[in-house]
Amino acid sequence: LDMCAGCGVVGFYAYALNGCNKLYFNEIQTTMCELIDKNIKLNNLQDVCKVINSDLNLLEPSDFDKPLDVVVCNPPYFKLNGKIKENEDLAICRHEIKANLQQIVSKASRLIKQQGRFYLIIPSNRMCEAIILFAQNGFEVKNMKIYYSKRDATVCLLDGVKNGKSGVKVSVVSE
Repeated sequence: LDMCAGCGVVGFYAYALNGCNKLYFNEIQTTMCELIDKNIKLNNLQDVCKVINSDLNLLEPSDFDKPLDVVVCNPPYFKLNGKIKENEDLAICRHEIKANLQQIVSKASRLIKQQGRFYLIIPSNRMCEAIILFAQNGFEVKNMKIYYSKRDATVCLLDGVKNGKSGVKVSVVSE
């Protein structure tokens, strides 16, 4: 499942790397779902992919054939601060208007099978918050990749295992 899928690039990339029997995309914005559908048709993946145009908070395990093996998410990065100058569609992609980080991690935990994996791309300034949320929702961080440009960290990729054993590998990648 690619949660907060946008146009589906993260889900399609994960599929290209690893393949799978079924690939779900969850996106709240209809215009983004239309782009995902277009990409599915262009890549002849109609038998593999399903788009769920819904608020992620409404997703239930029964929406899927079985508990999920993997969930990936590149969520809205910014907390609401009262000042959003962008158009509504772009603002929903960038700001926690429809779902916040706590809701995302909690929902992933409800949908993933035991020992399933959750991959989250998050700005580095929210890494500690994300790690705490992982622990609170039964995920053990197994891999953490911190990406930086020049001298500052920019984003972090967390890879968590539901009810996994402790132990994390940390790597730093220059952009």
